[in-house]
Amino acid sequence: MTSPWFLPFAYLIISTYTYSLAEFLLLGGTLQGWWNEQRVWMFKRTTSYLFAIIDSISKLLGLSKSAFVITSKVAEEDVSERYEKEIMEFGTSSPIFTTIIATLALINLFSLVGGLKKVFIDMKLEMTEQPLLYKLSSVVL
Repeated sequence: MTSPWFLPFAYLIISTYTYSLAEFLLLGGTLQGWWNEQRVWMFKRTTSYLFAIIDSISKLLGLSKSAFVITSKVAEEDVSERYEKEIMEFGTSSPIFTTIIATLALINLFSLVGGLKKVFIDMKLEMTEQPLLYKLSSVVL
């Protein structure tokens, strides 16, 4: 944490998630239900713009035309039970959906490994310059 601009952003992120969790719990939800909502929101947020860009480019190139497909909305008893138990169900798996999620997961994994590698290599190189306690506290924050 070398920049003082870290604190406002950290405060904003923590307060947003705390408020969201408190609101969800006060309205009768559970911690697992809130966590599932956060995950679904992340999927929607990351995939909606990607699909919109792909759709727009394919329309501009004349590769596809939009078609409205009616899907069945029948609610079965076991689906209703899973909903009441707050168990996530994504339905049939689509190869494009699986590919996007796998790509995002790999990007996150490589970013985590690269960040940890940078932190520990920098810590090893700067170990002689700074006390260990100070460096470890900056890793935690």
